Amino acid sequence: MDGGPREHVALERERAIGKTGKPALGLVPVGMEPIPQYKCLDKNIQVAHRRLPSCWATGWLTPRLVKRFGSLARVRRGLGSAGCALACLMLLFAAHLKHPLLAMAAMGCSCLGNDMAMPGSWAGCMDLGGRFAGTLSGLMNTWGCIGGLLAPWTIPYILQAADNQWPVVIQVIAGWYFVGALCWLGIDPVTPLDRLERAADG
Repeated sequence: MDGGPREHVALERERAIGKTGKPALGLVPVGMEPIPQYKCLDKNIQVAHRRLPSCWATGWLTPRLVKRFGSLARVRRGLGSAGCALACLMLLFAAHLKHPLLAMAAMGCSCLGNDMAMPGSWAGCMDLGGRFAGTLSGLMNTWGCIGGLLAPWTIPYILQAADNQWPVVIQVIAGWYFVGALCWLGIDPVTPLDRLERAADG
């Protein structure tokens, strides 16, 4: 880690996203100072209570892990993959629980794992996208919503094929989290997509 302005900006993004849960349009860097200031919209703070444990923990952990391992990319990949893996395992655990309260508690832990990947996802979009960060973030969010769009249509077919066994549906969702954990291992979440253009302009 070179400790330069770009590294400081990336780590401050991670902290800010960890505090608010997601950046949306509410986290706007003012200038490119080593430690930028952020303007947070009220609506972003309002969603924080739903994501406080995992997003805050991830935002707090990221700079400390970067200091230890020396690589922001490795830390983001690790936290994203670990979060998806935790979500997968908790859903598999929930699918085998008979007590409804315990099953819901396990699903809640799965949501915590899911949100561990959120700060790195949004901060990665800002670092990769550069001046097109909004476009890349919107593209990521659009693809992320496809599962929610298809779920009401596909789940009845899964239930029909599984003789109305809901644990099978939960296991299918867990399987997609497993795929997400594998995908995180192959992502470069820090290198700008327009690096060649920047190098030519420099």
